Amino acid sequence: MEEKKEMVNHPEHYNHNYMECIDGMLGAFGDKEVRTFCKISAFKYLWRLGYKDDEAQEIGKIKWYLDKYLELKKSIEQKIEESVFPIGLVVPEGVALYRKDTLLKKGLTDREAENILNK
Repeated sequence: MEEKKEMVNHPEHYNHNYMECIDGMLGAFGDKEVRTFCKISAFKYLWRLGYKDDEAQEIGKIKWYLDKYLELKKSIEQKIEESVFPIGLVVPEGVALYRKDTLLKKGLTDREAENILNK
């Protein structure tokens, strides 16, 4: 009996040249662009659900891309928190610690930057 190939979590066709495609994309395009790619890919698989491949496989792909998006978002938020909030820093209420353009340069989307600035 032939072994079924993994088609959702790290499929073989995306793992060659010593790294996985998504990791190469992160190196080439950065967190912000890859997060956008993940959202768009999840949308694509949701759009075609039930029309192409096995539904369970497609749902697995939707989940994989959404999980990767959340992982990257959490990672960038952690990096920003570490770079902006040194340990022991006390900030008076109403004092801005950073500017929107600085947050955007760190890879946040406009909405994410606004959410941080409006906390």
